[in-house]
Amino acid sequence: MSYSTHGYIVNNVTLPINASHEEAFAIAKKKLSSLGISANGCEFSIYKRSVDARKKNDIKFVYSVLVSGDMPDVPQDRLKNIGVSSYSYTEPTFKKGEEELNNGVVVVGSGPCGLFAALLLAENGYKPTLIERGGSVSE
Repeated sequence: MSYSTHGYIVNNVTLPINASHEEAFAIAKKKLSSLGISANGCEFSIYKRSVDARKKNDIKFVYSVLVSGDMPDVPQDRLKNIGVSSYSYTEPTFKKGEEELNNGVVVVGSGPCGLFAALLLAENGYKPTLIERGGSVSE
């Protein structure tokens, strides 16, 4: 099963460091409404937050807010004028093999990719052997 998310990212929402996320969401909603997009019933989340400390006496957070849900498409040129970009994400799907394996599966390396590969194989009924050339566990 896979899912897709579509929406908009509202960039450059600048707020004092003691402001809440809800204030960032309200500003994002206003920016979208200026484009004629109703964000009622949409999901708001913080996509990115950074610190603007260029002025020592006025430190601020700069947010990018992801607004996802059922919203109309707006031409890119209108979006760029107010610092909004479209967003689309589809969860990747994996096609499982149908063939029997004659030999076992070996995954070399227990880094993030190796562990994930071994996990996917195990979840799909294979019995992977994971090997790592690092030091022994007792050391």
